[in-house]
Amino acid sequence: MQVFKAFFKIVKYNRTYIIMSLMITVVLVMLLSGTNADETKVVKQSYSVIVKDRDESELSKELVEFIGKNHTIKHGVYSDDIITDNLFYHQIAEYIEIPKGFEDEFLKNGNAEVYGKYDEEMPSGLFVNNQINEFLSLLGKKIASGEEIKSAAESSTKELDQNGFVSINKKSNGSEEKTKQVFGYLPYAMMLIVFSGCLKPIIAFNEEERKNRIEVSSMPRWKKGVEIALAVMCLALFFFVVITGFASLYKLQNIMFTKQWCLIVLDLAVYTVSVSLLLFAISTFIKRDGSHTNMISNTFTLTFAFVGGSFVPIEYLGSTIKAIGKFVPNYWYEIALNDITEGKSFNVILSSLTLQACFGIAALAVGLCSAKLRNGKRYT
Repeated sequence: MQVFKAFFKIVKYNRTYIIMSLMITVVLVMLLSGTNADETKVVKQSYSVIVKDRDESELSKELVEFIGKNHTIKHGVYSDDIITDNLFYHQIAEYIEIPKGFEDEFLKNGNAEVYGKYDEEMPSGLFVNNQINEFLSLLGKKIASGEEIKSAAESSTKELDQNGFVSINKKSNGSEEKTKQVFGYLPYAMMLIVFSGCLKPIIAFNEEERKNRIEVSSMPRWKKGVEIALAVMCLALFFFVVITGFASLYKLQNIMFTKQWCLIVLDLAVYTVSVSLLLFAISTFIKRDGSHTNMISNTFTLTFAFVGGSFVPIEYLGSTIKAIGKFVPNYWYEIALNDITEGKSFNVILSSLTLQACFGIAALAVGLCSAKLRNGKRYT
């Protein structure tokens, strides 16, 4: 295990740089996943209206109350000219008039006409009208089923409450969106720290003096390659545990060790193995000088993150970018993550995991071919 030990001696020598890279990666995870679905603010559509209740019945008062909960009622006495001016200058969305006999007609026929005056070129009046029609339709069904007017009006108002719908929707989707947000950025973070921490030690074995020393030793070439690969995997595993543990404890304590969490961790583990094999392949093309490792790391990590959907959701990517992204593991990691959070079957998720593994195997094959051509021999 001489090469294995030598690898970690080089890592120890560069520990300050690796610790800094790890800290930067942790900060990036915090910043990129800082805004979650629970912090989303929903703006409720509300307009100013004028309401004239000529019926003054229990039912008409319930309708006025419903309108007042959703919009701002301007009180006062308004002439036809003033109402027209308010509509023209968009100071109100609609003038609503409840005619006399409204309740009697509604109870008799299950519906009654409400007069509305609004600017037909503006959607605000149509929006208010639709709300009133929905309320009256629901109210009529409840009264027909035997409910009292007040009870039917209260339950209808509650069912049509926008804030209640938003709360339920946020509660059901908040965990899913938060999981996507936190783990969606991890491929970039993981690739950055693996490349930053492992590339320099690997390239160090390509230096002429160290290379010649290994050449004259009795160690077989294949053993050197195996020990380097094992060392890289151990270091990558350490980074994987730190990043995954931090991301889970930071935002997702409520889903830790659930089936969903285990599948996401498996997805990230397969991705980590794939990029580690890619790192091995890249290192075989760098002969001696390792001074450009930062540039290489940033080029690959940023490119893969942009075309693979780590920074921008895949559904927002253009068709050309998607076509390119299918050739990088980040794309299939994000596809698998979406499938996991949506609760799809393991067979569907397995296809994305397999494509990530295929990328890693292809990278390994390229690295072995490159190493063979450089050394003029085949690993045995």
